[in-house]
Amino acid sequence: MTQEEIDLLIAEGDPLMPPDWNLQKAQQALEHRERVRQVCVAEYSSNPLYQARAAKNPDYWKTFSVGRYNLYPAKKD
Repeated sequence: MTQEEIDLLIAEGDPLMPPDWNLQKAQQALEHRERVRQVCVAEYSSNPLYQARAAKNPDYWKTFSVGRYNLYPAKKD
């Protein structure tokens, strides 16, 4: 989701957005996602499977999706 889309959802009062959501929290979420993406790229780039994918597509690491699993710390039972 782009910053413009987030701004539009906040401005329109999207019912799916948390009530206390604001531009600052949206920016923090985007920055967190980028930090996690960089950590995952560093970890996955040593794997031969991902190296082969990156060899086929020079922009692979720029668009590498970390997925929901990696975004948040594991919950303790």
